[in-house]
Amino acid sequence: MGKISKKELFTFSLIILAFISMLPNLYVLEPRGDEPLRLTLAYEMFLRGDFIQPTRLGSLYFNKPPMFMWLVNFFANFTGWNVLAVRVVSVIFTLLTSFAVILFTYRVLKNRFTALVAGLTFITFGDILFYYGFLGEIDATFTFFVAVMIFSQYLGFSRDNSKFILLSGFLASIAFLLKGFSAYGFFGLTFLALAIYFRDYLKLISKPFILSYLIAVGIPALWLLQTEDPLNYLKMMLFEVSTRAEGSKDFYKFLAHLVSFPVQNFKQTLLHSILLTIVLIKYRVKIFKHPIKAFLLIILLNYLPYLLFAGGKGMYTVDARYVIPLFPLTAVVFAYIFVRPQKEWIIKTFFVFSITAIILRFVYGFIVIPEKARKSGSIEKISADIVNIIEKDKKVACSCRKYKAICFFVERDLNKIVGYPFIYPDWKYLITCNDYKDGKLIKSYKYKGGIIEVYERE
Repeated sequence: MGKISKKELFTFSLIILAFISMLPNLYVLEPRGDEPLRLTLAYEMFLRGDFIQPTRLGSLYFNKPPMFMWLVNFFANFTGWNVLAVRVVSVIFTLLTSFAVILFTYRVLKNRFTALVAGLTFITFGDILFYYGFLGEIDATFTFFVAVMIFSQYLGFSRDNSKFILLSGFLASIAFLLKGFSAYGFFGLTFLALAIYFRDYLKLISKPFILSYLIAVGIPALWLLQTEDPLNYLKMMLFEVSTRAEGSKDFYKFLAHLVSFPVQNFKQTLLHSILLTIVLIKYRVKIFKHPIKAFLLIILLNYLPYLLFAGGKGMYTVDARYVIPLFPLTAVVFAYIFVRPQKEWIIKTFFVFSITAIILRFVYGFIVIPEKARKSGSIEKISADIVNIIEKDKKVACSCRKYKAICFFVERDLNKIVGYPFIYPDWKYLITCNDYKDGKLIKSYKYKGGIIEVYERE
């Protein structure tokens, strides 16, 4: 492989520094988004000792498979049951994805520096470094498995390597266990793109490929058959995907989406998307060559569904985060474009942008996050106070859509499941955020401009 150059060592050091920049005050920022939901699902698995069928506040949960909750349970052994348990999963898989990008890029492009640039590009994409790379959502973990699946599909298809094809089927099954049917979308469209690119459609029905399909479907099926209601689980996961894939009936909204969605993606990949634009305009890098052409086709076919479907009904919309699993392969293309012209100013600008992003991330971690935490208050402290004023052996119900974290923290502090009011109709205490009121109000708390209330039945 040859001696590692100073430039390569510097690039690798920046990757590690970018990872470290996501760690300051990782615990301090209050749970947000779906983090409280993932914590509740994982903690109730732990309490019940049932790792097959998730529950949420005592009610059977069918929207997502349990793989992410398994990971949270594992890391909770080291972090304890707090927001760190979900965020550690994300930051670790973000780093692993960067390493996977490096290994894949080196394998196909045979250039160590380009591979390291690709790894640094991915981990310093704006939406990775400042949001999904550290938040305890499923996306960062899902991205790792989808990315390695796509890498395996390419290596297997392009080199007739059945081991990689079978591995891709296994990775598709793990991706399904993380986020459901969207994993099969990436799996199927990537194989289709490769068949189109290599003009070999018969390969898709050859023995290794059929075996990979069976593995991709078979492993999740083994889990699904052990759940409380397999058909309902299947129905709910299909519903979630189908409603998100529903196109907009408003033509003008559709046109707006065609423009706004790529703009969102441009913002997601800042600052490197700015440099990419400049390089393409200035040098017209010949990107339509093997294997970059294949990568672009894979990205395009997997991207089109999210571009063409402007959003479904109700709460389901096409969110820009749905294309994050394409970012690792996108980073490979970016790196090729940055290195290919062999212009020193491009690499220097790339390093400046990467270092700027890392510095800003340290500022965010050390200054912005503590300030946000100070302003929002502590929901953990509210939970601790609630546990002190109620009788711990009585049934406690929780109905709080606005601040879902309160239900998790009360569960944790009581070390028992806190159910929805319909799960515990004979509850003694009710914690609510104006979703449902009953009984005598015994205490209320101000939190983030809203109110958390505790009611008691005589």
